[in-house]
Amino acid sequence: SGQDVSWRPDHPLEGEAYPATTVPNSLARSTAWLELPEGSVVTHAYLYWTGNSVPGDSLVSLGRTGADGFEVQIQAVRVFPPMGPLPPFISADPAAINETYLSVADIGSLVATHGSGGYRLSGAAGEYLFDLNSSNVFSSWWMIVLYERDEEPLRSLAIHDGLDAVNYPAPFDVMLAGFEVPAANVNAELALVAIDGDNVIVGDSVSLDGNVLANATNPANDFFNGTHSRHGVPVSTPGDLPQTTGAPGSLSGLDIDVLDVSAQVTPGASQLTLSPRTTELVFLTGVVFSINSPIAGLRDSSLAVEDINGGALLPGDLLQYTLTVVNGGSGAVDNVIVEGALPIGTSLSPDSLEITSGPNAGTSTDAPGDDAAEYQSVSREVVFRVGEGAD
Repeated sequence: SGQDVSWRPDHPLEGEAYPATTVPNSLARSTAWLELPEGSVVTHAYLYWTGNSVPGDSLVSLGRTGADGFEVQIQAVRVFPPMGPLPPFISADPAAINETYLSVADIGSLVATHGSGGYRLSGAAGEYLFDLNSSNVFSSWWMIVLYERDEEPLRSLAIHDGLDAVNYPAPFDVMLAGFEVPAANVNAELALVAIDGDNVIVGDSVSLDGNVLANATNPANDFFNGTHSRHGVPVSTPGDLPQTTGAPGSLSGLDIDVLDVSAQVTPGASQLTLSPRTTELVFLTGVVFSINSPIAGLRDSSLAVEDINGGALLPGDLLQYTLTVVNGGSGAVDNVIVEGALPIGTSLSPDSLEITSGPNAGTSTDAPGDDAAEYQSVSREVVFRVGEGAD
């Protein structure tokens, strides 16, 4: 289940990947394709790389070939170093050293600049594979990218990273917090990245608040099995070099899985407990939790104006301004106050304020305090109180 070869993408020809045990770390590299949705704006991006090397690695190269190519040196902002001797169930030799490290770098501005496309990493420290017989050697990298997109619903996102040995020296849990599970229409996803898993030894499991997670690619008793999957379907991405199938055992010592956990979370909960377990040596290196947010979002609201008289806009024409207040979030909205100043050169038609639908619907006077709307003549502002609880 360990890594058998190192790779060189675009070698010997563009679009090909060359494997060999004799490729030294200085020449080994691989490419991963990032596809961002149209209209998205990158807000955060992190690069992770891992391997077997003491004391770890803090510098790699990241780039792209072609017309929009680039090549930059990436400095780690943190290196999780090897954690001492190997556990006794891996090696009975007390002098055997655990050489696994994990490095992380902030590449938010770089990904925001270069966007979608292939990203090629090289220079990560690791074992030289020639004539090496080991089931616990690997060299891998991945990225976590967060983005905003107006068409998407509001979501809460949380990232947990580290070099946590599952079940050694004792079982551990990951506490996920900073969100609230909606009362209905829950849409929750959990992404897990782990290293040193395999599809040979069973006994790996992951639970969320006591619910065992499993799907077609991640069995309940062999969760960390060398897969790259989303919602139980293997992921094979054109542009990746090498392009793996995503099926069990297709990744050497690496698991990247995204699961739909909407049915495993409790409405109203603001904290979840993630419990990985294994009978072998597996490191949990990354957790991303994403859930639709039960909060109001008024960013889809809009303002329109119509010339009631029609034709060209002339002095004295009657203008009708219509503000549509839309709650684009998944939570309730109440006690909303909308204020706006009249444009210069206009005046308010007396007692023309009206809420046409929703709570507090009806016509209003210009005076304050007697209904759901008013006109403040000094500031030339109209005020509407909309939504439940507004008065």
